[in-house]
Amino acid sequence: MTYPEFIEEWLGESEDIECNTSGSTGIAKRIRLPKEEVKKSAIRTLKYFGFKEGSLFYSCISPSYIGGKMMAVRACINNGELKYENPSNRPQLNNNGRRIDLLAVVPSQMQYLLDNLATLPPISHILVGGAPIPPALRKRIADSGLSAWETYGMTETASHIALRKIDSDLHPFYPLPGIKISKNKEECLEITIEGWQTLQTNDLVEILPDWGFLIKGRKDAVIISGGKKVNPSEIEQMLENEFGFEVLVTSEPDEKWGERIVYIIEGCSEEYSLEKINTFCRTHLPPEARPKEIYCRALPRTANGKKERKTHAGGK
Repeated sequence: MTYPEFIEEWLGESEDIECNTSGSTGIAKRIRLPKEEVKKSAIRTLKYFGFKEGSLFYSCISPSYIGGKMMAVRACINNGELKYENPSNRPQLNNNGRRIDLLAVVPSQMQYLLDNLATLPPISHILVGGAPIPPALRKRIADSGLSAWETYGMTETASHIALRKIDSDLHPFYPLPGIKISKNKEECLEITIEGWQTLQTNDLVEILPDWGFLIKGRKDAVIISGGKKVNPSEIEQMLENEFGFEVLVTSEPDEKWGERIVYIIEGCSEEYSLEKINTFCRTHLPPEARPKEIYCRALPRTANGKKERKTHAGGK
């Protein structure tokens, strides 16, 4: 889908729009969202940042996904201007030097922008979504002085329902107005969008006294190895913070353990890193969470760049 096609759909007579889910934990699918709820979601973001009418919205992501669609919706509701470019890992921001009020990118695009800071136009705020932000990139963003925000949400919630400022420290997410959060009996996040729906997620959550929250991984990603539970996300975060590489903790079938833990590490050097990683794991992790195998190769990813968890390591 192109942006002109989506804008035509948005302005059309239908009461809803069609969206692709990301497929990060299963098969991607198409769903329909009520336009009225999509509009409310856009207004929450516009109010949060205090955008004045006529703002400039610039998207580097595909309108086939909710993050791209919402940039167009925000521009329409704001009576603003929408600029966009075909998604690539080398965004150009062709806006004739005008200040961009809101820019939407994914982490790999943010990396390129930071590599070219000197040529960036003025930007008020940047939304970084679609995939987790590696610790090394988070630090670069914080050091850059740019006002960048990590999003939490999903297609089913009509874009983000919470934001957190990207800083060197990992701050909690905070829900936007009209959003209530809770934790169900399985320790997973429950989202209530006022006047619309309550959605049960598979995201394990810690809710803080001030209603900020931290995502601790996904319930459906938990691996049972030797009868013990292993939370991949917690291990990944620990290793990424320590070494700066992107890590996927997954599993392979094993006759003895049922599932044996394996790590895929992107960007590491086998000669330099494997011994250090194994030493770190022996010191900081229980036996069931330590890798039986480590593969140094590119991480498997979904179409929009998220780690592909529904896969065995395979060794290739």
